[in-house]
Amino acid sequence: MGLTAQNSSAASSDTNNVKIDVLAVYEEVVRDGYASAQVYEKLAHGRFGQNNFIEANRWFEKMFRLKKSPSALDYKRYAETLDAIKKPEKAKKYWKRYYAANK
Repeated sequence: MGLTAQNSSAASSDTNNVKIDVLAVYEEVVRDGYASAQVYEKLAHGRFGQNNFIEANRWFEKMFRLKKSPSALDYKRYAETLDAIKKPEKAKKYWKRYYAANK
């Protein structure tokens, strides 16, 4: 499932300033039973970007269960998330994976 947004100069003025909480839409997708590694990844990185590390952790855990080839950025952000929520031992494991992926 892909979500896209388009900006058209022909759009009516009452729709020009509509703000969509994309992460809330992805969470709705999960609640509706359409979860995937990509959806979990969007949620994990999105919540990480908001410094919502508790929620980022939740989505990273689900993402890592499904994603076949995590990126170095996935490992790095998850390690940072784990450090932020005071799980240093688990964070070490993902820092090692991050450094190995960057060699």
